[in-house]
Amino acid sequence: MQHSSISEHIHGLCHRLVKYPRLWYHKHKSRRLVNQNVSLFCNNCTGGVILHDLSLRFNSPTINLNIQPKDFIKFVRNLKDYMRCELEEIHDASVDFPVGRLSLPKDGGDVYIKFVHYSSFKCAKEKWEERKNRIDWDNIFVLLEGPSFTPELLDMCAEVEYPLSVMGPENPEIEATYPFYHGFKWYNNWHSGKSLDYKHIFSLKRYLDDFDYISFLNGNKS
Repeated sequence: MQHSSISEHIHGLCHRLVKYPRLWYHKHKSRRLVNQNVSLFCNNCTGGVILHDLSLRFNSPTINLNIQPKDFIKFVRNLKDYMRCELEEIHDASVDFPVGRLSLPKDGGDVYIKFVHYSSFKCAKEKWEERKNRIDWDNIFVLLEGPSFTPELLDMCAEVEYPLSVMGPENPEIEATYPFYHGFKWYNNWHSGKSLDYKHIFSLKRYLDDFDYISFLNGNKS
């Protein structure tokens, strides 16, 4: 118990020591960003953390949530249609967070959204609607992040009409085939949320900082 308490104390002290250097790093990095009003759609929390680190407003509803990759690509391929859909609550006793559904029977089918960082569906839906109304339809970017993707899914990604990047495991063949794919070695030791972790206790950089998301979001404006 005592050893655990000392370890937690040291970890907390280290966190306080790097808090302001990390803030400085992200502020300094954000100076390269020209595109200040981006609407970034992402399948998980990576997009929200990027926007937070750049001190940008959340101009899309996909914040603090998780959408399975296949559902997510289906969603962004029919984005305007899904944004017209009513967000419905789905009761799932197997999880301890709210779950929502967007239904588009004609073209896409159902998209399930796990609101993993929300206390209630009411709160999740309020934030979804609030951020949906901020979308800049002329300034949309799409980011898909995860530990593995099938060729079928990557082919679907190629049909997305908006600027898109995919972060996944290093794979020269996939990277040569799909110019939007960015592979990284650290996916070999992947766990959920690893892209958001700092590389070590005193690091200023998260793993996701290996991806040049500033250039991606600047598009032709860099």
